[in-house]
Amino acid sequence: MLFPYTYVDHPLAKLHGWIEHLLTNVWCRAEGAYSVTLLCQELQDIADTIHHIDTTKRSIFDDIRDIDALIQALDTTKRSELVTMFTDSTAVDDLCQDVGDRNPYSYDDLVVWNEGVAAKLKDFFYALFDKHIKNGPIKRQLGDLKSHVDVFCKTNNEGICPFCGLEETRDEYYTTRDPYDHYLPRHKYPFNSVNFRNLAPMCHTCNSSYKTTKDPISRNPGTRQKTFAPLDAPASLPAMRVEFDISNIQHLSPNDITLLIESATHPDECETWQWLFGIQERYKGKLCKRRGAYMWLNTVLKDSANYNKTPQELLSDIRANTSIDPFVDDGFLKLAALAAFHDVGLL
Repeated sequence: MLFPYTYVDHPLAKLHGWIEHLLTNVWCRAEGAYSVTLLCQELQDIADTIHHIDTTKRSIFDDIRDIDALIQALDTTKRSELVTMFTDSTAVDDLCQDVGDRNPYSYDDLVVWNEGVAAKLKDFFYALFDKHIKNGPIKRQLGDLKSHVDVFCKTNNEGICPFCGLEETRDEYYTTRDPYDHYLPRHKYPFNSVNFRNLAPMCHTCNSSYKTTKDPISRNPGTRQKTFAPLDAPASLPAMRVEFDISNIQHLSPNDITLLIESATHPDECETWQWLFGIQERYKGKLCKRRGAYMWLNTVLKDSANYNKTPQELLSDIRANTSIDPFVDDGFLKLAALAAFHDVGLL
C-alpha cells in the first residue's frame, strides 16, 4: 500500500460496536432469559420503533432472538470460545501486523466449533452489509453506505487508489463511487462484515482483477503473513529501482525490465502488497505502454533541447515535483524509470 487511509467518524461505523455488544454481552451472557432490554440502547430504540409499526415482516430482531436461543443452548465454555473468536477476528490492524496474541478465526473454524450456529451467524453478518445498511430502520438511524463513502472520500481526497497508485478514484464529483472492499474477505471472516476498519474503497482493477478473494494475512492454508492494514499503512513510499535491457528500448516488454520494490521498515508487508495487487505485472505493464518509459525518456530529451536545460536539470525538477506529489503523472514510477535511463547514460 502506497499510503494509508484516514479513518472517518460516521454514524454507520457505530453498527459494528452495537453488534460487538450483542455477541459478547447478550448472546454469550452467562445466564438469564433473553430480552430486548439486554441490547445496547440504540438497538432497543430501533426495536421499539418496529414494535409500534403494524407489520408481519420478519425483522433483524427475530434473527437476534433465534440466534440467541442457539447460542444460549451451548455451555459456558463454548460461549466463551465464541467471544474470543469474534474479538480476535475483528482486530484487523493487529491481524495484519501478525500480533502474537491474535488469531484469525475463519468461517471454517466456526464450523468446527459448531456447524449449525456458524451458518446462522454467517447469514446474519452477511445480511448486515447486504440488507440492513441499505434499507430499513438501521439505515434510517445511521445513514447508508453511500453517505459513509461520501464522507470518507472528502476526508481521503488524494483522488488516487492507494493500493496501486495508478488509477483515479471516484469521489463526490462522480455519480458512482468505487466499491468498498472487505480487506479481510468476509466469506472467510464474516464477523468483519460491517467492521469499518476492514472496509476500504479500492479501484476496480485492484478489487476485481487482482485482489479478488485473496486473504491478505494468509496466502496458503495454515500460514500467516504480515500485510499493510488499510488504515495503518506507513506514510513513506517504498523504494523503487528499475533496470532496463536497453537493446530493445523502443519496444519494451516485461522481460526487458527488472523492477525492485523494497521497504526498509516494512519488508514483509511490502512483499505481500506486491503479491496481493499484482504490482510487478502492473508496473512493468505501465512502463511498456506507448505512454510509458520510452515516452518519458523522449519527453525529457525534447524538453532539454527546447528549453535549454540539461537532462540532469530536468530530472532534478521531476524529482522535486515528485517529492511534493508522487502520484501526478505517475511520478513515483516515472522517476524510477528516468533514473535508470540516467544510470545507463541515456540521459
